[in-house]
Amino acid sequence: MHHSWHNYDVAAATPGIAAIQAELARRSAAILTLPQAIPELRYAEGDRGIMAVMPAACGATRPIVAFVHGGGWASGCPRERFHPASAFADAGCVWAAIGYPLRPTATMVEMISAVRAAIDHLRNNADSVGGDPGRIHLVGHSAGAMLAAAAACIPGTAKMLSGLTLISGVLDLRPLLVNDSPYDLGLTGSEAEALSPLPGRLPDTPMVIALADGDPPGMKAQMLALHLSRPAGGSRLVYRHGRNHLSILNDLTDPDSILFQAILEQATRSAAHPG
Repeated sequence: MHHSWHNYDVAAATPGIAAIQAELARRSAAILTLPQAIPELRYAEGDRGIMAVMPAACGATRPIVAFVHGGGWASGCPRERFHPASAFADAGCVWAAIGYPLRPTATMVEMISAVRAAIDHLRNNADSVGGDPGRIHLVGHSAGAMLAAAAACIPGTAKMLSGLTLISGVLDLRPLLVNDSPYDLGLTGSEAEALSPLPGRLPDTPMVIALADGDPPGMKAQMLALHLSRPAGGSRLVYRHGRNHLSILNDLTDPDSILFQAILEQATRSAAHPG
């Protein structure tokens, strides 16, 4: 079946995308000035091997919500997606925004491996940020959702995660390889198939699947297909009417939003998955 990349084009589907990105970055920068914020916590070598962390406001051994930003695998940084940090800290969680190397310098394998290394670092060093190593909830948005899901598929990762939230993401990379695609992933068809965290490959980790009414159609279809593939009770679907691909991230700063509550419920109540 032919898949047009236009069904996955974030810019075309998101009016005012530059203004939304600038506003999220502005709010993030303001929160990073708070004295308790840690703007740069290194987990690996290289200028992208860093996290921005907000320890929990309520004391030690709190759940960790680890966030993987989007940006088409070619842009973005953790400090630009720090805007939910205060809301989650006030709710009793550590917020850790994960950085990773980007295209075209980095390969997809290197990006996935970086996310996996960040999870490992958080688990091994949770006490340094007041986190509970047994309660790490991984959240990914857009390209970051694909990377989070792919990292969760690596053997041994699932047992370190208490839950997984995928927001407005792509799982199957193959539709992005058509000749007119703006996403230069540097992959062959067989490599894209092997690296794609397809529904049947994902672990049984408790999952929140979120999408916006204004997401590109191809992304919406993949997120809905993932939810339908999960066993009964294995995932919670959050469909946000009136939101687009980026404005859905505003829900992460609203403690009353359905998405915020879904993540918080899993992060605070679930223990790490056994396998």
